[in-house]
Amino acid sequence: MAETFHAGRQPAKAHCAGDASRAPIFATMTHKEAQAPDSFPLGTNLLSRMAISTKSAKTYDTPASAIEFSTAISPIHTMDPHHMHGQNCIAIVLAGNTYPHISESLNDFDQWISKGLGTSLPHRVFDAREEVLLPEPSQLAGVVVSGSHAMVTDREPWSERLAGWLRTCIESRLPVLGICYGHQLLAHAMGGLVAAHPEGLEAGTHTIELLAPAHHDPLFCTLPPVFDAQLVHFQSVRQLPSEAVLLARSAHEPHQAFRIGPCAWGVQFHPEFSAQAMQAYLDQMQIAAGQRALPTPEAARVLRAFAGFALHRQAELA
Repeated sequence: MAETFHAGRQPAKAHCAGDASRAPIFATMTHKEAQAPDSFPLGTNLLSRMAISTKSAKTYDTPASAIEFSTAISPIHTMDPHHMHGQNCIAIVLAGNTYPHISESLNDFDQWISKGLGTSLPHRVFDAREEVLLPEPSQLAGVVVSGSHAMVTDREPWSERLAGWLRTCIESRLPVLGICYGHQLLAHAMGGLVAAHPEGLEAGTHTIELLAPAHHDPLFCTLPPVFDAQLVHFQSVRQLPSEAVLLARSAHEPHQAFRIGPCAWGVQFHPEFSAQAMQAYLDQMQIAAGQRALPTPEAARVLRAFAGFALHRQAELA
């Protein structure tokens, strides 16, 4: 069971980005139907952005301008090892929360991720928005960064600090998995380009296609060449970091999964989402009348594979 660690001074703001390609199952808001404005007020969440975009469809004909990588990422804050109990755990770093009414009935991102990882290694939860002093990479077996209703291009201070910490994790060869917002933030941290998707919001159950490099990848090698996954996002990685290896794509999103170095991955889709969670998002957004989310057991295996990889790496280092 995951333990939540709150070391921040400020109460957290609830802040999720996502994606896909399979017709009667998913709802897609096209470029014409939901074009994103050039900018949103800072802190505008995913649902509000969808409403703004829908109302503004005839006014805004240009997608949100791409925000290029900045070398001035915020200073890294790390935790004193004496305060980091339970070494060799997987850190689940929250970049946001689901909607309150969803968490009341289905739990939240951290519980979904923890369940997906399984019990091979202990998990601890850190909230990146609460000025948490994040642990030294050497004190961890791995890290999973959650989705968020925030947007990477807002460059909120907590997000930029987290980006800097992720760079340190990658330099330390710590296994990293970024999900949705975490996927985009990982790309941003390593020099990629994140921006509004030119086709607008995509949400629901979508088909993912693995590319040739995935056939030998530790997380994807046991998955079928085509599988379904849950997605919900406005923004995406429009340009991968130069050293990234592209692993998967979909009809809507060319950068569904990538790897940097030997042990850092980003996935635009949500391996932690159940069909019930995805359906709750579709119902909340009111964009999928009559459409139903489907179970995605193959996508869910990515989390268990990541935990197995982290465990194996720990054994190698022992």
